[in-house]
Amino acid sequence: MELKKGDILIAVDPCIMDFSKEQGLILGKEYEILEVDSKRKTFYIKSEVFEDHEFDLKSFDEFFKLKTEQSKTERLKEIQFLIMRAYENGQKVELSLISELLNIIK
Repeated sequence: MELKKGDILIAVDPCIMDFSKEQGLILGKEYEILEVDSKRKTFYIKSEVFEDHEFDLKSFDEFFKLKTEQSKTERLKEIQFLIMRAYENGQKVELSLISELLNIIK
């Protein structure tokens, strides 16, 4: 997968910081790629903890998925998964997911 500056990512893991135990990402929240460093094989976003949070490209799938067009059924399954994961682990979830979920099931 070729990531580029401006791509929108959706957090699928809370990225708990080792040093502070803070939740670096909010499940389901969208994050814009600020920069991609192809030499170092890293990319940067503004997270809940850092203005320029660095991630290795090889760990992309662990923390994110690339935002793409989805059917309502696919999006509903994804939202349900993210909300349940957050609930089970006592983590924050992007509030707009709840609103989106309600709009889909109306």
